[in-house]
Amino acid sequence: MKACWAFPRSPSLTIWRRAAAPGFSAVEAEFAPAPKAHPAFLVANLQALIAMLQEAGYPRVRDEPLDGYNRIYTSDPFGNRIELMEPIQES
Repeated sequence: MKACWAFPRSPSLTIWRRAAAPGFSAVEAEFAPAPKAHPAFLVANLQALIAMLQEAGYPRVRDEPLDGYNRIYTSDPFGNRIELMEPIQES
């Protein structure tokens, strides 16, 4: 699965990662993604994001409508659920 978004590297994160002990992992050995708890992000142009997710091979799941929003769920590479919401523009 290829990355969908590229974020600039943080110099402080790079320093922290270099200072970590060899073999250090930020993911717990017994990690299991939460099935329902998730962040929700307000986005612009949800359709363009859906196309990017599809092209990158990420899942897209539609859910029950929420008044005033178009929304989908996806998952990060670790299986964590992420909600993307776009306010519906009334004409």
